Amino acid sequence: MKGTEYSPYKAVHHIDRIKTRRPLQCYWLITSRCTYKCPVCINKFYSEFEPSAELNINTTVDIAKQMKDIGLKSISFSGGEPMMYKRFNELLAVCLDMGFDIGIISNGSCIDDVDINLLKQCQWIRFSINSMSNESFCEVHGVEPIDVRGLLESRVKALRSEGCVVGTSYLVQAPNIGPEMYEFAKWSKDAGFDTARFSYYRRKNGDIVYSEEDQTAIQAQLAKAIKLTDEEFEVFGLSSRMKLSRTKNFKHCYMEDIAFCIAANGNVYRCCSLQHRPMGNIGSVMDNTLIDIWNKKDTVDPQKCPMCWHSTKNEFMEYLADENPRHINFI
Repeated sequence: MKGTEYSPYKAVHHIDRIKTRRPLQCYWLITSRCTYKCPVCINKFYSEFEPSAELNINTTVDIAKQMKDIGLKSISFSGGEPMMYKRFNELLAVCLDMGFDIGIISNGSCIDDVDINLLKQCQWIRFSINSMSNESFCEVHGVEPIDVRGLLESRVKALRSEGCVVGTSYLVQAPNIGPEMYEFAKWSKDAGFDTARFSYYRRKNGDIVYSEEDQTAIQAQLAKAIKLTDEEFEVFGLSSRMKLSRTKNFKHCYMEDIAFCIAANGNVYRCCSLQHRPMGNIGSVMDNTLIDIWNKKDTVDPQKCPMCWHSTKNEFMEYLADENPRHINFI
C-alpha cells in the first residue's frame, strides 16, 4: 500500500518483539565524515560526536554479524555521509548477503563511488537535497555548489529498477523557507523519484526554531506541494513534527527496545534521537558484544527525554503491548 512508509502502525507486524523487547532494526552511523559542512548539523552539538570517526571493514563486518546473531531484520545506513565510508561497497554487499533489509540516508554527492547494482537491492534510499538554488545550497550545506541533482537525475531510474523506493528529503531551515520548498517537491516528481519528504530543524533541547511567520509560510508551501501526490508519487509533509509536546502519553519507550543506534566510533545508543548524548549511551561494541550490551541495558524514563517524533509510535506500541486492553469489541 502506497503512502505507508512513515506510518506508526507498521509496529502491528512486530507485536511479539514489542512485548519481549527484542531489537528489530539498527540506525548505523557508519562514518562521521561528510562532504558537507552544514551549519545546523545536529551531530556537532553533542559531546560524544567524533568528527572523523570510522571503523575498519573487519570491525564493521563483525558488528554486522553480531546484529544478525541478535535477530535484527534491518539496517539504516547514515552518517556523516555513509557513501564516504572507505569500503562501503564491501560492507553493503555483506549486509545484503546476510539478508538484512537495507535503507540508506545520503546526500548523494558520492553516489558514483558506490556500485549501483548493490544500491538497487536496498529497500529504500533517501537523498537529502535541501536546496534548489546555488545560493541556498551554500548557506544550507556550508560548501560550494555541487550538481547533486544532476547526478541523481541520471541514476534514479536504474536505482528504482528492482523495487527500491527512492526518495528525497528537504530539511526546512531559514535559507530555504519559501517557494524553493514547492520547487523541490516538483523537481522530485519530475525527476522520477517515488517520494519527497519534508523534515524540520529543532534545537538541541527539541524546541522548534520557526517563527509564527515562518510556520505560516511553511504550511502554505506544504499545502501546495502535497497536491503533487498521485498514484506514482507521494509527498510527506510530516508537519505534525513541527509541534511536538514535551509531555509523553506513554509510560515506556518501546522505540529504544526495537531500534537502537550505533555511531561511527562504536558507541551504542538507545535510539537515533539520543545519538551522541550521554543519556543515550548504553555501551560500545569496541568493549563488549552487542548481545552483552543489550542484556545489560536499563530503560530510560520517557519524561526525561527531549521532545521527539516517536511519541505516536510509542503510544501505539504501548497499546499493542497491553495484555488486557478495554472494550476490544467496540471498534
